[in-house]
Amino acid sequence: MTHLLIDADLLLYKAAIGSEFTCDWGGNNWVLSANLDQAMDTIQARIKGMKLHFNTSSFTMVRSDDKNFRSSLYPEYKGDRKLTRKPIIYTPLRDWVDDEYGCIHYANCEADDTLGILHTQDPQADTIIISEDKDMLTVPGKLYRGGELITVTPAMAHRYHMLQTLTGDATDGYPGCPGMGPVSAEKALQGAPETFWEVVVAAYTKKGLTEDDALLNARMAYILQHDDYRDGEVRLWEPPMSSK
Repeated sequence: MTHLLIDADLLLYKAAIGSEFTCDWGGNNWVLSANLDQAMDTIQARIKGMKLHFNTSSFTMVRSDDKNFRSSLYPEYKGDRKLTRKPIIYTPLRDWVDDEYGCIHYANCEADDTLGILHTQDPQADTIIISEDKDMLTVPGKLYRGGELITVTPAMAHRYHMLQTLTGDATDGYPGCPGMGPVSAEKALQGAPETFWEVVVAAYTKKGLTEDDALLNARMAYILQHDDYRDGEVRLWEPPMSSK
């Protein structure tokens, strides 16, 4: 039976924010409110829809831990999000999801990493990641994103990881290689996969940076897989061949 690995982070946020509404009480008094029952119904309906779509009853909900290892590597990681207000019922909704579905979260890992770890623990298992996050394109296996079921090969996953290392991620707050956008990154990685890391390092050094700068960004972009996490400890990504 197909087993779904569902990214609960976005599901939680969308359901929580979608349940909010404002009310004008008069006298210039406005109130922001939210309905927890509505948010719970939204999540239940979404899960039911995914189970029907894939004809399965087997699924695991996965969310982020309150802490993640990337922040210790790069303190500016997701710094802008600290200034963004979370929906007012986000915490009670998250607690309900934990209780209702036994939502999994690994220490010091984001949902992406826990999804990657679970997805790669048995290459023969019939599992599908359900996530809209483009970072999941760096994990080999089946991914359902944007209404499309994608089979990510190891070669595709490695290439996308190198693309992310070059371009960085403004949403997550790590810079990548200065001046390197998606088009120039795609152009740079036209060669053989075994040379990708050398291409990445060359792009960074051309901008006056070092292989250590490239390695930091590669570690920020990399989504953990099964062999990268043991007993709460993260094994950081290492290039297949260092140019040091």
